[in-house]
Amino acid sequence: MKNWENLKALFSALNEETEYLVLRNFEEFSDEKFLSSHPDIDFLCRDQQKIVQVTGAVPRGTAGDYTHCKIMVDGHEVFADMWTVGDGYYDSVWGLDMLKSRVLYENLCYVPDEKNYLYSLLYHSLVQKHQMSEDYKERIRKMSRDLGQKPVIWDHFRDHLESYMREKGYHYTYPALPGGIANFENADRSLILKDRRRQTARVLYRIKKRIKKLLHR
Repeated sequence: MKNWENLKALFSALNEETEYLVLRNFEEFSDEKFLSSHPDIDFLCRDQQKIVQVTGAVPRGTAGDYTHCKIMVDGHEVFADMWTVGDGYYDSVWGLDMLKSRVLYENLCYVPDEKNYLYSLLYHSLVQKHQMSEDYKERIRKMSRDLGQKPVIWDHFRDHLESYMREKGYHYTYPALPGGIANFENADRSLILKDRRRQTARVLYRIKKRIKKLLHR
């Protein structure tokens, strides 16, 4: 397994050879304790195979699962999630928009611009988590203030996100990977992108259930 000298060496290679961004928590990279604190990095990319090849990442669980990987940096294992445009982690259009508008953070790595960072973090906290941490609530409020927006209160977080999604034409999406979280509680159902595979699975389930019921009459 390739061992990168430091984060700067890792990202220098990625900056030259791949199209990616780090979705969140990149502010922690400057902390000297980052590598020794069981860190993880969430990437969004267009070409998963390319970013895996460049980083030398290996699956950290199921063989062949290159979405959940680990990378070696300065002798420390860093968990890396390699999310891609089209895998349902975010709306595909939103993912492409984030990559097109990415910015270089502290001459180190590419990250979302301020607005995409705010709303992708809001989406992550409301949809991709079972519940939002107090740390994320406060961070989102601060980011909103920094952008010159009205302070967002907890009861209106979902409304704030959905207003932005309607403006941009984005949708809630189901993650492609089994076990992925899609918390659509209190969500506007019209914003949920229809998933034909899930719809077919639900229909088949109802048919099997009906057949089973008829057989037991």
